[in-house]
Amino acid sequence: MKLFIISALSIQFTEAELKIKVKTDRMLVVPGIGAENVVIKDSYKELAAAKGIPERVADFKSQKELFRDVFKLQSEINIGFDKICYYEVKKAIVFLRSGEVVAVAGLDKNRVTIDAINLEGGVENFLFNYGNDGLSVIKRGDDKIYLYGNIGIALFDDKSDNVIDMFLVFQAR
Repeated sequence: MKLFIISALSIQFTEAELKIKVKTDRMLVVPGIGAENVVIKDSYKELAAAKGIPERVADFKSQKELFRDVFKLQSEINIGFDKICYYEVKKAIVFLRSGEVVAVAGLDKNRVTIDAINLEGGVENFLFNYGNDGLSVIKRGDDKIYLYGNIGIALFDDKSDNVIDMFLVFQAR
């Protein structure tokens, strides 16, 4: 059994406990596990039960790569997908491969990580609390992606204004 130690709170959770917390608390972001009531590796049926029917769906005949094909960036993290479910009202985007969730993007910064870090505090606050271990920064013009592949989260800061415009949770590498 794998234990996750939440450093700021000195509390231990199992992976199963964290998944239940994500599914029951829309505000909670758990890097590498899930967010927006959706857990990585959920089936499409579980996704629909948690979020309902998406407002828009994009199905692809061949597998795409998230950073390369969606954001037009090169990254050491490859997240393949063949379906995107867009929840406009619930401010979430879910990426699936072969009917299984591989990444969850949240568009609402009114969220809190399992380590009690409020995303409304901005990128600098997140970096201060999570540190730079495993961090890589991808730049395109004034936009930046702060990518923690080792824990499974990326933060998107459009215009480098310290605002987390979007976050992406995926399986840690």
